[in-house]
Amino acid sequence: MNARTLGLCVSILVWAVSVCAQSRIDEHGILHASEEQLAANKRMAEVLRHPTLITLRLVSVPHDISKEQPTATPPPYKLGNWIHFQLIISHTFSEPLVIQQALDPYYDVRPQLFRDGDLLPYSKEAQQNVDRKENAPSVGSGAESRLLPGREYGSYLVRLEGWYQPLGPGHYQLTVRRRFAWDGEWLQSSAVTFDVMSENLNPVELKL
Repeated sequence: MNARTLGLCVSILVWAVSVCAQSRIDEHGILHASEEQLAANKRMAEVLRHPTLITLRLVSVPHDISKEQPTATPPPYKLGNWIHFQLIISHTFSEPLVIQQALDPYYDVRPQLFRDGDLLPYSKEAQQNVDRKENAPSVGSGAESRLLPGREYGSYLVRLEGWYQPLGPGHYQLTVRRRFAWDGEWLQSSAVTFDVMSENLNPVELKL
C-alpha cells in the first residue's frame, strides 16, 4: 500500500469516526445524524449540484510514457491510433467532497469535440446511450471517492472511440462536461488540442 492510499484510508477512517461521534443511536438501534452532520451533507449536496468550487482539467494519455508527458497539446496522432484523455478533478471546498462516479460514463460525462471549428456529432451508438440516460439517475455500479481540497485526482478516462466515429485528418479541440448530481449543473473542463494526420502528411503540412 503506497503512502497516498494509506493517507486516504486514514482520512476516511477519521471522517467515519467523526460522523459516528456527531450522531446518536436511539432505543431501536437506529442511527440518527446530528444537526451538524445534516447541515454538512446539505452543503456538500449544494456544491455538487452547483459545482463552482470544482475544477476539471483534461490531459492526454501518452502512447509512450518513456518519451511523452500528459499534456493539453499532445503530438499528432496517426489514423487508427487510439486517442484517450484523462479527466482530472480538484476543488476548493472547505471540506472533503464525497463524489459518486458511475462506471458507465454516459450518465454524467459529455465530450465536446470540434474538428477545424465544426462540432462533431456522437456516433449513433453513443447518442443512443446518451438519450437513454440523459435525465435518469445512475442505477448501475459505481464508485465513491472522497476528495480532499487542493489536490488533483484522476477521474474518467475519456476514450474517443467510445463516443465518435474514427477520426479523420484535421485539427481538433476537445473539452468534457461533467455533472456530479444527476439533477445538477454541468461543469466544463479545460480544453486540449491535437492533430490527426494521414500517413502521407507530416505535422507541418497538416497545419497549413
